[in-house]
Amino acid sequence: MNSPPKSPLLSEGYIHLKSVISEITANAARKHLINTYKNEHFSFIEKGIFQEYTSAEPWPHNPDVLNRILKALPNISIFDACTCYGSVRVEDRLHSSILNLVLNQNELIEQLKPIFDFESELFCHLAPAVRVIYPGNIVAVVPNHIDAGYNSHIHLKNKKKNDLINHLPFVTAWIPLQGFSSLHGGLRLYPRTFIESTVLNDHTKSLWIPPQQSSNANSIVPDYSIGDCIIFHPRLLHGSSPNLAHPNKNKLLDTSVRVSVDIRIFSKHSSTTKHYMSLLTGECYAPGEGPCALY
Repeated sequence: MNSPPKSPLLSEGYIHLKSVISEITANAARKHLINTYKNEHFSFIEKGIFQEYTSAEPWPHNPDVLNRILKALPNISIFDACTCYGSVRVEDRLHSSILNLVLNQNELIEQLKPIFDFESELFCHLAPAVRVIYPGNIVAVVPNHIDAGYNSHIHLKNKKKNDLINHLPFVTAWIPLQGFSSLHGGLRLYPRTFIESTVLNDHTKSLWIPPQQSSNANSIVPDYSIGDCIIFHPRLLHGSSPNLAHPNKNKLLDTSVRVSVDIRIFSKHSSTTKHYMSLLTGECYAPGEGPCALY
């Protein structure tokens, strides 16, 4: 008897799901983020922070770029400036328009269930991460990294020998809030790198884990449309591609400002020491409480 084909998540390290999130829902999340921070966005674009920067060094480690961002936006934190979250406050990342990207999104949830042995209820960490990559930023905002290194708070409760590859403590759901051609950049993935990747450090010891290097020749940048979602392995190497779109100061709701949300999703077989939410009911749990508490 032939065995069922292996999931792309366990062969390539990612799954590109097409049109699994309502376009209306994705547009509402984008509109909320852009409108809330439009003054900051104008500052980034008008001051030409990214257009002038051409160094090959990953820019979060470059003090000149960091200082220019801090000067342009004096109220932004150093962490937000380094990650270029556009000064997105926690309360805005917890806005209903952001949480609705995964809450009761039945088509997305049905695609996720086989990854977690068809558990009836899945959960996500709070608050979701939001990334804003401005037009003219010719250097990747997020260096190559592995999400397992930044999410040491999520663990399998009963860890087995081969769990690091075949039994996952979580997956990342990366959701673009606009359509974008790979010609203009986007999420860069390094297929199959999860098989040999190692986590050398975690974010509790430093602001940034040193970027993990890999040849772009071995990577892909998918074309994606609004409503798509890319699910990938927590140990898959990935990062941002440059935003080569032409900046449009008068139409901030167009695709020139690249906005995405990424969310960690897991089942009751994982524990977490941070806040989390049920994708089925929307119920939120404090650390140490609910089905994903470590008893």
